[in-house]
Amino acid sequence: MEVVKNIKGVMETKNHTWCDNHMNKSSEKIENRDLISIFHQSIINGNDWVKELLNVIKYWNIPEELVGKFTYKYLLQKEAFDWKMLANRIINESRDLISANEAHELLFNNIIPNGYTSNKFKQAIGFDKYTGHLNYFYGIITEECLLYAVEEEIQKERYSNGLTNYANVTSEAYKKIYGYSEKTLINQFQKMNYGETRDIREVTELKEFTYWLFKLRINTKDSSRIASDTAKGLKKFNEIHKTKTLNKEFIIS
Repeated sequence: MEVVKNIKGVMETKNHTWCDNHMNKSSEKIENRDLISIFHQSIINGNDWVKELLNVIKYWNIPEELVGKFTYKYLLQKEAFDWKMLANRIINESRDLISANEAHELLFNNIIPNGYTSNKFKQAIGFDKYTGHLNYFYGIITEECLLYAVEEEIQKERYSNGLTNYANVTSEAYKKIYGYSEKTLINQFQKMNYGETRDIREVTELKEFTYWLFKLRINTKDSSRIASDTAKGLKKFNEIHKTKTLNKEFIIS
């Protein structure tokens, strides 16, 4: 039940404060541009770039922005903070000063930076963003792992029954977890968020859909089912990342 308690605590925290300011957009852009300039100069001065990066993230104050033709969306569904999306945005401004291998390690191989405990990471990026980060971990990363785990269960069950046709496994997994087909859920999500149905065009929208599914599950299932499904997702996450200690350190604090 500890997993359920932690999730509900995260979900009940209002995580809008870091972006709900009344500054005009031009002022926001200038302030965040200054943060990037300070980060760039700090690296030139020989400072630890990861520490400086997290400090920029701590004071960053806009949830999304258009850079060139690409939209960076850092706060999904107003609750789930994708800190790596923001980190990638900041690193791109100083990529000639940062080791490509080190940047890759930070962005793709870890949930939080090497050498950081959950509490140290919380202090580095601030409470509100850390709460949003937990929302992202539970609501998107773990939820994706849950879907993958249930798909595997369905495949194994079919195989044990002598069936080798794995068609519609994903759709069946959606029904098993959420009670409805993938198409029905996508249509409902899009109507609620955009007022119309359409093809999912971007990875960000898919992440927001996943987070919406997570909230649907948390708000409609009983505590024992929430705990069971979430534990299943965390177990699959550990299998994929080959770790047995990460979630105790990272989640339960």
